[in-house]
Amino acid sequence: MKSPQKSIKEWQKLVEEQEMSGQSKSTWCRNKGISYSTFAKAYERVAEARKSASVQSEKVQWTEAKCGPKQASEIKIEIGKFQIKVGNEFSEAVLMKVCRTLAGAAC
Repeated sequence: MKSPQKSIKEWQKLVEEQEMSGQSKSTWCRNKGISYSTFAKAYERVAEARKSASVQSEKVQWTEAKCGPKQASEIKIEIGKFQIKVGNEFSEAVLMKVCRTLAGAAC
């Protein structure tokens, strides 16, 4: 019996998990018991969805950042109804993924 198809959101989570793992796609798929060819096709669909979300996020209005004399210990990012607080130590790659995801959800 065939397992039900995964939604694009489910594939996005799996793609992000694979990217964060540091493993190659083929190694990650083998370890997770996922067909590499199925994952590769889904990876392309997720990449297209990201590209589309990136285009939509260009419509997001940006606000001027104001800095005082002290160096901030954290910054607050607002995307639609979502808020993210980021401290001095953060992963730029993870922050970009979160912002892309939230920008898509805010539309």
